[in-house]
Amino acid sequence: MSHADFHRMFSDTYGILYDRHSFIFNNMFHNLEQYYNDGQLDLTMAMKEFFNLLYKKMFEELNAQYAFDANYLNCTVEHMEEMMPFGELPQKLIVQVRRSFVAIRTFVQALRYGSDILKTIIELPTSTTCENRLHSLSYCYGCINGHHSTANNVNVICQSTCMNFLEKCCLQCHNNLNKEWNKYLNDMIRLASRLKTSFNIEHIVSPIHIQISDAIMNFQENGRTISQRLFNKCGRPVHRKREKRNDNPY
Repeated sequence: MSHADFHRMFSDTYGILYDRHSFIFNNMFHNLEQYYNDGQLDLTMAMKEFFNLLYKKMFEELNAQYAFDANYLNCTVEHMEEMMPFGELPQKLIVQVRRSFVAIRTFVQALRYGSDILKTIIELPTSTTCENRLHSLSYCYGCINGHHSTANNVNVICQSTCMNFLEKCCLQCHNNLNKEWNKYLNDMIRLASRLKTSFNIEHIVSPIHIQISDAIMNFQENGRTISQRLFNKCGRPVHRKREKRNDNPY
């Protein structure tokens, strides 16, 4: 599910409450995109901060008759793990998101590195020795008149001689890379296979709107009980002061 789809679904479901706090979810998607693009973000910490902020805002909404300062809200966060307002979703989703995003970013980065290596190898200049030997082999009598000639009388170098020569003289650098390159390819194949199954990012992102919505509803259903427990932990909050109504338009 895209960010736009998520926004539409939550806007339809939660209306003005979502509109008032949509920045929380916008930040979550921004952090996911940022990690995918540059990998500089601590994804686990970013997801924890998302749930912490969502938790505080929901707690305030569920207890709108009270006034909470920053210290009080920080106290509620200290007990969040104990309260489990969103059930087990935060722990599960953080692990799944981190695992999938790390894997897909690693795969994309590895493809780029592999492409850069191939470009470098292709652009390696041919040595003078290699050029001279190839030129001399093209005039080999056995290649011209032997059974290796093609029907069009095009010079064909003996395969065994050619391969031996190429490996030792022209492709020494490539030959040295061969073992590591094969290992790289095998690792990429294994990772690609995991990206289709356990690390499949689409399987994580597609239902994220449903998972987060279920977590929010879980908090709503247990809001009174959780709030009372937090009042016991952090102290009884004070009621908001009612604004005086002024009926005089002037």
